[in-house]
Amino acid sequence: MKYIKTINTLFVKSWVALALLSVMLLSGCNGHSEEDNSSRVIGDNVQAEIAVTDVNGTATNSITVGNQLTVSVVIMTTESEPLANQNVSFVATEGSLSASSRLTNAQGQTSISFDSSSVSPGVVTITATTTYNDETITADVQFEVLSAAVVDVDSPSVSITLKKDGNAINRIKAGESAQLGVVLTDINDAPIENAIVTFNAEIGVLSASTALTNANGVAEVSLTGEEGNLGASV
Repeated sequence: MKYIKTINTLFVKSWVALALLSVMLLSGCNGHSEEDNSSRVIGDNVQAEIAVTDVNGTATNSITVGNQLTVSVVIMTTESEPLANQNVSFVATEGSLSASSRLTNAQGQTSISFDSSSVSPGVVTITATTTYNDETITADVQFEVLSAAVVDVDSPSVSITLKKDGNAINRIKAGESAQLGVVLTDINDAPIENAIVTFNAEIGVLSASTALTNANGVAEVSLTGEEGNLGASV
């Protein structure tokens, strides 16, 4: 049986570098929320609505660099009947999308995620396009990516965890997933909240490249083992 194995020094190289640098803390980490940030386009036979929400599921018009948004689309007929199995294609002017196209479910809904890690501060437009009964319709939504305020934290402490079903483990089988966590604390052992943690896996697949630390200083992503690969590092 093949395993993705972790050892005592797993992830240390990258995170020593992090500990020696200042930690990026965010001022207003997910941007500011608005009552709504969506748009609807109605055609002759079909209508499309697109909206963006932050990691908390709140509608927003902005995020800070390094954060993610969820882009949701609803496709219906002009009689407001949901259209299942509609192919919706997505394009972003900047940043990374989790998928370039998705099919709608029985409620006519589909969603993807947007990653702003590589985006320069400015306005981003995401466009969703679908075709129904030979009619093509496009809806788009805009939001602002803001630069993060940087605060120096002296000598942050970094620890790494790997858990499955809430239990600490030191290896995962190929094809299985576990929660890879990073815990950041300051010089007084107080948790560092709202810090952007960047993950890179040479072996294995991560669910996200960045995550924000919560009130306990913990940032987590999912790590899935790949068949045929032994060992792992971040």
